[in-house]
Amino acid sequence: MSSSLKLDEVGVTQSISSFELEIVNWITAFFGYSNLKGSTSVDTKDEPILDRAQDVLDILKEEVKNGILIPRVRNHLKMALVNLDVEFADSHDSDRKNCRVENCDGLKTCLVQLLDSRSPDTEWLVSWLKENVGSRDRQAMEDVLDSKSD
Repeated sequence: MSSSLKLDEVGVTQSISSFELEIVNWITAFFGYSNLKGSTSVDTKDEPILDRAQDVLDILKEEVKNGILIPRVRNHLKMALVNLDVEFADSHDSDRKNCRVENCDGLKTCLVQLLDSRSPDTEWLVSWLKENVGSRDRQAMEDVLDSKSD
């Protein structure tokens, strides 16, 4: 999750609203990912991740006043984002062998599963992935998308 990097841009090139939208988009993408695993409800393994994501949203709601992000609150948000990153990594350590953005084969596998799932969120998730992966992984995604369109 690169949101902590985006947080550093708040007040420089980005507003707090766009940062909040980024977090909401990440949560939505996470739900889409969870649905790919075949679960129609939140997996108990995913609850701690959603709790950490809620912590981030709570800080945004309770501590950010009038769209102004003061250093103390920025640090609270950074800590909450680190907690979210750690919880996600810990909870999905076993899944990394099967689906990992940094691993081209894993990315290809996950993308194929996403395209085959016929989820109503497929188009949105693919677009979001394209924006949030590195150039090497983006090329791997394009290769999969090209082969699926044939």
